[in-house]
Amino acid sequence: MIYLAILLVVALAVLCVLLADPWESRGAAEKRADELLRACLGEEEYGRLATAGYLEVPSSLQPDRLYRIPKRRGPVAVYERGTPIMALCVQPVEPLPRGDTVLLHKLLIEGDEERYLRVARPLPYRYGP
Repeated sequence: MIYLAILLVVALAVLCVLLADPWESRGAAEKRADELLRACLGEEEYGRLATAGYLEVPSSLQPDRLYRIPKRRGPVAVYERGTPIMALCVQPVEPLPRGDTVLLHKLLIEGDEERYLRVARPLPYRYGP
């Protein structure tokens, strides 16, 4: 079921890119992605993302681990017991609007955290929030 949700979101993002008018402004794509992100997260979680600048996703594998997905471009910070331990770099093959990228990270971590960790390139932690 989770795989189906991930596949659906990725397929919708790719479809939006493929069907988009090449003359359409990037701003319109970003706006659509932000609307999808808001709908998927809900008002409370979306509000925390807007206020804090990142989305926290708890690990299903490590009870004391949190993933902080930045709203801006950049690596995903990994925290254990409140201490940053590393950053993870995962990027889509094709450029996506920022809201779609945030949602992609969230769904991959929640849907198949082990695979996310296999795909991600670990970096030493030295980034923002």
